[in-house]
Amino acid sequence: MITKQFIINGKVQGVAYRYFVKDSADKLGVIGTVKNLINGTVKEIAQSDEGPLALFEAYLYKGSSHSIVEQINITEIENFPYLGFKIIG
Repeated sequence: MITKQFIINGKVQGVAYRYFVKDSADKLGVIGTVKNLINGTVKEIAQSDEGPLALFEAYLYKGSSHSIVEQINITEIENFPYLGFKIIG
């Protein structure tokens, strides 16, 4: 299992981006969390095997139909035992 943190910059709040992320994670079997941050970015933590996680990352760049993803900062972090995928804020 690999765990990565993604900080997504752009027009990603108020455009159903978190719901798009959760739907994508559920389809791929990725677990973790997604939440809006006060500075207008979205923080995403995702955990899965390498293949599904790479596909998931591609979905993050695509975004919802009304979002505009400008940049994603990616950091590999320590594994944590997530249960499913949740929107947390």
